[in-house]
Amino acid sequence: MKNIFLYLFCLTPVLLLTGPFLPGVSVSIIGLYGIYCLKKIKIIKENKILINFLIIFFFFYIYLLLISYNSIKPEDSFRSSIFYFRFTFFSLGSYFLIYNLKEKAYPLIGYSILCSFLIVFVSLLIEIIFNFYSENPIIDGQITGIFFSEKIAGSYISKLYPLGIGIIYFCDLKLFKLSKKDITQIFFLVSLFSVLVSGERTSIVIFLISNIILIIGLGAYRQTIFNKKNILFTFILFIFLILIVNSVFERVIYKTYSQISEDNQINIFSKHHESHLKTAYKMFNNNKIFGIGPRMFRFLCDDEKYEDIYDIQIQYNNNGTPKYKNGEIHVKEYNGCSTHPHNLFFQLLSETGLIGIIFYLIFLFSIFFQLYKSLARKNELIYDKNKIISFTILTCLFSSFFPFLPSNNFFGSYVNIFYYFIITFYFMNKNETS
Repeated sequence: MKNIFLYLFCLTPVLLLTGPFLPGVSVSIIGLYGIYCLKKIKIIKENKILINFLIIFFFFYIYLLLISYNSIKPEDSFRSSIFYFRFTFFSLGSYFLIYNLKEKAYPLIGYSILCSFLIVFVSLLIEIIFNFYSENPIIDGQITGIFFSEKIAGSYISKLYPLGIGIIYFCDLKLFKLSKKDITQIFFLVSLFSVLVSGERTSIVIFLISNIILIIGLGAYRQTIFNKKNILFTFILFIFLILIVNSVFERVIYKTYSQISEDNQINIFSKHHESHLKTAYKMFNNNKIFGIGPRMFRFLCDDEKYEDIYDIQIQYNNNGTPKYKNGEIHVKEYNGCSTHPHNLFFQLLSETGLIGIIFYLIFLFSIFFQLYKSLARKNELIYDKNKIISFTILTCLFSSFFPFLPSNNFFGSYVNIFYYFIITFYFMNKNETS
């Protein structure tokens, strides 16, 4: 049974390709095993990072329940908070699954990541070829591949990429007769292609941040990436994007510039994104200590106390004449309403208040401090495989929780599976390197 759970965990990267249902079932099953593992308290206490995380998470979880109860719609708020504990138990269960089987588990996870990245790459390539020959336009300059209507191909790759690099170096993965250097080069080019053609601008920035950190910290990775052959392939890739997938290039460059500079002013990402943040800040300003409650942004964003209207447009009939409503010209107001503010920092600030944001900042600064220490001692990253993979995991977490970029819903199940999948390795490798 334990081996079945282990294979289930190792298949997480592949399961994430299918949507939220299958990985959600996997999280629940392994989470139940995690609850069972609470009896192994002696082993838990041996890992200071793990025990500290569990204690802090316990208080954070209780806090989420309390502010959900006090929100204007407790039944809706509890939908995000009441089962949030399952992700930590998923990490705890996964930790014990690979506790004594690290040499077996890591290669399986490495092959799982390589396989899933290849599937994403091939699906994107097929879509490009299909659209090129059928002359169908690429919608909004974004290619989705195996994810179909969900525009998350780039997000998927950028979140798991540093972990994949770490496992390649840690396990010395064998793939046909390719060397570790060859596998790293192919993995980089496949990932770069997938992230760029996805047209997801946030994912491109996250991928860039991750690579800057990896290049600074890992000498072997730096030499591999700046190999002449790699530079040539990268140059060819950019030419390919400009000539063949021009709509993606236009979205990443021209649309970004036009949105940031719209109406001859500097906007935060775009007028719409900035309106999300202004709405979230108004919510925080009126509920500084406890926030409005998890999942409440969507219900309060059009409240007159918080609403931020960034555009007003006259509505026209098909013949070009203005529409009238109740004897007046019909205008449509555009505000910052959405399911969430599309930024981790502002979402936690508005929905959980100052107390909630403290938990996030403690975690973020802890990751940043450990990453800084690793970079300061980067000579130790040359030979110690445990420190190499620990460094790549820290890179993963830092780029995923980076506060100055648009982000997914903090309480969303799908994105939390990514977070806690990576956090599992954080527990494991901090135990090895401490």
